[in-house]
Amino acid sequence: MKLLKSIYCEQFKGDCGSCKHDFGLEKKDFDTLFKCGGLVYMREIITSIYEIKNKVNSMLEEQKKEFNGGKVALVHFQAHPNAPFKLIMDIMEIVGECLGDDVDIFCGLDADSRCVPDYLTFGIMIGGIMR
Repeated sequence: MKLLKSIYCEQFKGDCGSCKHDFGLEKKDFDTLFKCGGLVYMREIITSIYEIKNKVNSMLEEQKKEFNGGKVALVHFQAHPNAPFKLIMDIMEIVGECLGDDVDIFCGLDADSRCVPDYLTFGIMIGGIMR
């Protein structure tokens, strides 16, 4: 999962080859996720930039009861450097609306020239889920 891989990348040193880390998740963000206790929900979607908003919205709505009560969410995107940033902002708005105000959301983005220009990877981890 690219979300997990992102913390092991050289992003904190500025460059890891073809990736340009516009903003990244740090190890402390993961520490926050795991310290909140409970279960963790993980999902990753790789799809066209033309379908990503609908797929993320559908996935979150369909799976809502699986992560209901979560306390922390880590969201990660990987995209070609030419991907529209507004699209990522729109997706984060969908995530925020679905999760609500009680969930702390951390976000990271890797712009990678190796990515297909019209595709985007969206990963999410939600922690603190009580059963």
